[in-house]
Amino acid sequence: MQEKRALAIEKSILENKLIVLSESLPAWATCALGFWVQTGTRWDPPGQGGLAHFLEHMLFKGTKERTPLRLAQDMDLLGGSMNAFTEQEQTCFYTVVLGEDLEAALEILSDMLLNSTLEECELERERGVIIEEIKMVEDDPQELASDLFYATLWPHHPLGAPIQGTVESVQALNRSQLWEFKERYYQGANIIVAAAGAVEHGSLVELCQRYLGQLPAGAAVERTPGGAPQPHPGRTLRRRPTEQVSLCCGWQTIAQDDPRRFEAAILDSALGGSLSCRLFQEIREKSGLAYSVETFRSAYRDAGLFGVEVGASPAKVEAVLAAIDSIFASIRREGISADELERAIKHIKSSYALSLETTFGRMGKIVQNERLYGRQVELAELYAQLELVDRERIVEFARQFFRPQDWRLAIVGPLED
Repeated sequence: MQEKRALAIEKSILENKLIVLSESLPAWATCALGFWVQTGTRWDPPGQGGLAHFLEHMLFKGTKERTPLRLAQDMDLLGGSMNAFTEQEQTCFYTVVLGEDLEAALEILSDMLLNSTLEECELERERGVIIEEIKMVEDDPQELASDLFYATLWPHHPLGAPIQGTVESVQALNRSQLWEFKERYYQGANIIVAAAGAVEHGSLVELCQRYLGQLPAGAAVERTPGGAPQPHPGRTLRRRPTEQVSLCCGWQTIAQDDPRRFEAAILDSALGGSLSCRLFQEIREKSGLAYSVETFRSAYRDAGLFGVEVGASPAKVEAVLAAIDSIFASIRREGISADELERAIKHIKSSYALSLETTFGRMGKIVQNERLYGRQVELAELYAQLELVDRERIVEFARQFFRPQDWRLAIVGPLED
């Protein structure tokens, strides 16, 4: 089955339910190719934290015909880059190559997906690598504060667990658990193959059929394992002998398909997304309380969050927290100004457009449109939705989600209390 889309974006579904997406950009020399598996750490079984992330690593550790070194060398011969990442609700293996090397790149990724051996010796070596990755996060105060914030907000839910797992959980994982996870979730019904750039859709479909057609269809995964997360009250302090305090605070908000996501995007931009944003101006420029201050959003299938990250000296933490509280109280009372609204909308529009200046950005966009909307959405439609947001809708959103009693906080640094 094949569907044609505007803007040279096309979609096909193979017999094994694998989705093939492409955006043809004939003037481009390169092509981004990604295998997007629709599972992530949210599907880690209880007591097996970090399993999805561990499996992502292991797919680079050799196949029936290729050693780990051979995998790296074969990709290097193409002059391209190959990498992967694991998130809470998806895992992606991707490469960017010249258009003429698309088949070779797709064959390599397919070999990794279908024929990885997960050998015990490689597993033990990679276990050590991942434990070092976990320690690296522990040594990065802002990364650690972010992980602690998730755990504070959702302490008994897979969305609140660290993507890489813990040292204890990674030490306990074994080959049979990795193999079972791969066999269960790395199936046609749960995979999107996407390409953007120098690609022709019909040829891409033929290549996917040739190299991935034997992949079993399997069954679509449970959409929201663990159910919708419920926020828990609490604050977390992790003492570290650092010069600065890293803090991360915020609230549970909306799911990724909630129509109010445009209000959230505007607030993210107006409060912490630019040099003229409210938090940056008040906390850094006017008060000199911190060097780094920004906001962030995360959205999942049934929940989301809105947060603030700041780094400040221990003596200034109370003043920083008071400033954050005051700024969000003013947002609940009166929202943002007309000028702030205009700047935020313009900033978001520009960010949307700039994100499409690379083949990787365009490849990611068509995948996320498929996941979120089940169709391709043009920028004009997103811009129109942004323009519908007014100051009243901003106040309504802030009063519903930025309530003081729902605020959560995680701090890393040399504080006693």
